Amino acid sequence: MRQLLDRSLRRRRGRPHHAGRPGRPGVRRPAGRAEPRDLVARPGIPAGPTIAEYGDGWEDYWAALRDNGVLVTSGWEDAYWGEFVSGGGDRPIVVSYASSPPAEVVYSDPPISTPPTGVVTDTCFRQVEFAGILAGTEHRGAAELLVDFLLSPTFQEDIPLNMFVFPALADAEIPSVFVDFVELAGDPHSLDPAEIEAHRNEWTDRWTEIVLR
Repeated sequence: MRQLLDRSLRRRRGRPHHAGRPGRPGVRRPAGRAEPRDLVARPGIPAGPTIAEYGDGWEDYWAALRDNGVLVTSGWEDAYWGEFVSGGGDRPIVVSYASSPPAEVVYSDPPISTPPTGVVTDTCFRQVEFAGILAGTEHRGAAELLVDFLLSPTFQEDIPLNMFVFPALADAEIPSVFVDFVELAGDPHSLDPAEIEAHRNEWTDRWTEIVLR
């Protein structure tokens, strides 16, 4: 999870706002606070990055975004290609992947040489996606073949320009158009997986209560 913004917003307003706690002294206002209805979020574990940043204060952060008109859609496509300016919407900030800007170049029509979106790198949260085998499955052999295929160079090298995320295979070749336009966070936020496992339902329920109800 991380904030992407329309580059024209940066030109109009100067340096992008830090995703700090709204109203906190000494911290620049977050993008969603800077202009009503600017921020589009997507589900998942939305509380994760703000818990990593603010600890117990994460609830206040989301309450302030809610009061400021944050929009939460039913899915990533609705947010990115519907509400975000790149998809014809009117909201110049969206929560997406830091590896999303290359897609703007790959799928542009007419062609463009630079993505119109940029990554606010200090809002990035490390996200790792997994594939696994269900315990007790009656088709373990087939499941193992599938996992092996997912880890094969053929599949891994197909990931960047189809899923627009980095492959898990360290020596997989990555297309230059992907590498050239990805903005990597030097020190992304993270949480211990065990902590996420222990509190996922609690955090999700609380976030839903604060933002959606």
